[in-house]
Amino acid sequence: MLSNGIIRTAARRHGPSRPKVLVRLLAVGLFVVCHAGAGLVTAQTYSVTDLGTLGGNESDAKDINDAGQIVGYAKDAAGRDRAFLWQSGAMTDLGTLSGTESWALAINNLGQVVGEATNAAGRSRAFLWTTAVGMADLGTLGGNNSIAWDINDAGATVGQSDTPVVGVVHAFFRPSGGPMQDIGTLVGGSYAQAMGINASSQVVGWSQVPAVVGFRAFFYAVGGPMSDIGAPGLGGDHSGAMAIDDAGNVVGEAEPVGGGTRPFLYSAGVMADLGSLGGTTARADDINAAGQIVGWSHVPAGTTAHAFVYDAANGLRDLNTLIPSGSGWLLVAARAINESGWIVGYGEIGGEDHAFLLKPDSGGPCCGLPFAVVTVLGLLLGSCLLGRANEARGPR
Repeated sequence: MLSNGIIRTAARRHGPSRPKVLVRLLAVGLFVVCHAGAGLVTAQTYSVTDLGTLGGNESDAKDINDAGQIVGYAKDAAGRDRAFLWQSGAMTDLGTLSGTESWALAINNLGQVVGEATNAAGRSRAFLWTTAVGMADLGTLGGNNSIAWDINDAGATVGQSDTPVVGVVHAFFRPSGGPMQDIGTLVGGSYAQAMGINASSQVVGWSQVPAVVGFRAFFYAVGGPMSDIGAPGLGGDHSGAMAIDDAGNVVGEAEPVGGGTRPFLYSAGVMADLGSLGGTTARADDINAAGQIVGWSHVPAGTTAHAFVYDAANGLRDLNTLIPSGSGWLLVAARAINESGWIVGYGEIGGEDHAFLLKPDSGGPCCGLPFAVVTVLGLLLGSCLLGRANEARGPR
């Protein structure tokens, strides 16, 4: 009876079996195709879905959760703005607070929606919409009007509200099920709005400050105080924070030296300029956990805006160059991105402004190629490479 060592030696003497040869050929070929040969094929990066309208000629998607539910607002047949929830290919009108118009601005992973809606008196009020209750008025800080800009998965909401003092608007924080709390402004200011909140209830937004033309980005943790994170910023006076991720990274817009605005990433106490698409005005609106940032930027020689996506590896890219050519779309603004990298916003198509959904196009295991094509290329390249290696070694 042969020992295990003799059996292994005998197997090596006869060489690998045919299936193993094929596997090795394919492995080597796939490595070459996917890594060295990636530049041979330009992959379609995103597919585009038109979310439509509620019977009118306009819509804008403002947020998306990780389940792919999308909210925003769209014109109805009467030309009124109405808050919508889009899911499974259908857009639903979320109604109003007994008024005529509404705007959905954010959705969390529980499907809770916040925004702004008019009431019977014509006032604009922050609302919370749930499937169980529908649309509920969140009230104000003593004034007539309020807006809810964001909600986290714990149900905490942030936004802005009029106060009893005419012309004075403060940012608010509202814990789930609790009353609206006044978190004020930066010292000396009379206007502030809270735009984003993360899982730790850290809040960002922008606030007026004395002796500054425009606003300053702020950061607020429950219990306060509100701190200015926009000075010195990118060298100018103005800045505004739009979103914050769970790691505390903040994105928004800031004024560089010379004017205009640029999208920024504020991380570990440092504000970085993300660049632009060649124009003088741009803003970052959202960030996901992977560090992908979306927003919009004007392009050179005009005031036309293009939607962008940014990541550290690729920098800032025009989303219009990452969708199928001939699609008919001009993607104007990217508003939000979820953890799967799905992007929503609005663009122009057929002469109208419509909400869009972009999904990363996997297209295949690598390089955007179908699996069958990659397999054939892998076998051919692998056979060639291994054959040349055997020639170099000579006969055994």
